[in-house]
Amino acid sequence: MTFFMTSIANILIYSLDFLDSGVSLPVTLNCSSCGGAVVFASRSSASAVCPYCQSMLVRHDLDVEAIGKVAMLQQDFSPLQIGSEGHYAQKDFTLVGRIRRGWASGYWFEWAMDFGDDREAWLAEAQGSYAVNFLEKNPGTVPELGNLAIGQMVSIAGKPYQVHDRRETFCEGAEGALPYPVVQGQKAVSVDLSGSDKRFATLEYGEQGVSAYVGEFLTLPDLRMKNMRELDGW
Repeated sequence: MTFFMTSIANILIYSLDFLDSGVSLPVTLNCSSCGGAVVFASRSSASAVCPYCQSMLVRHDLDVEAIGKVAMLQQDFSPLQIGSEGHYAQKDFTLVGRIRRGWASGYWFEWAMDFGDDREAWLAEAQGSYAVNFLEKNPGTVPELGNLAIGQMVSIAGKPYQVHDRRETFCEGAEGALPYPVVQGQKAVSVDLSGSDKRFATLEYGEQGVSAYVGEFLTLPDLRMKNMRELDGW
């Protein structure tokens, strides 16, 4: 079994433990590597990064397991931070973690959003552009990666999208609470698609197959963000 497959198995074990545990969230547990306090912020937080030793931790009820380390994220020019809050689709949310995804010509952030439920939701941030997207559990038949081309039309969950970008990505670092553990340098191919009315979708092709995410492009004022970082010019 590969390291990535082991991580997936850990997520499944966590999910069963969590749903049956009755433990209220957020919950603070001790890192199994250094003993530091680590916050698991939401129902969708299957893992978290220790802020003291950068261990990637997987939660099993009230126990945690370290499965590797990720790089510490350095200061950047994002106006967002863990703890920033907003409002989307008549529900409030909090940003509880993030992943920095690198590619050949740069990087972008994926912020884990906590809506107080078990949905996997992300706020993607790239050069001042933002998109909210959710894991689509029933995307329908998704094309194989080798059959995708820029400009191609693809149906996801019964809605049409057009492929506008395709790139090889790798994990450059992470922090906070996340829906699943990530491995430093973990590779995937990300395919971005767009539809009418600001609709947005991503197909992520990894070792275990493809995951589909759907949502829409938005601005920070659209999301009524607050508790953001103080930056010059904001």
